[in-house]
Amino acid sequence: MTRANAKKAASNPNPVNCYACQHHFITHDKKKPYGCRAFGFKGPMLPSRTVFMTTGTECAYFKQKSDFAANWRQRS
Repeated sequence: MTRANAKKAASNPNPVNCYACQHHFITHDKKKPYGCRAFGFKGPMLPSRTVFMTTGTECAYFKQKSDFAANWRQRS
């Protein structure tokens, strides 16, 4: 991450929580552990960060997971 990108990412105080999104997934690639099905990419940081640093806007494809999935994650 470059210095300019780090500043841009830090300027977003409330980033989208990818873990609560239906499109987010974890990969088995150590160098690119996070992915987004909606945008169709994998990367080294959470997709919401990548999207914000690239476009300067919040993620347009965020879709809240169902209550079942969200509650299941909290119980684990």
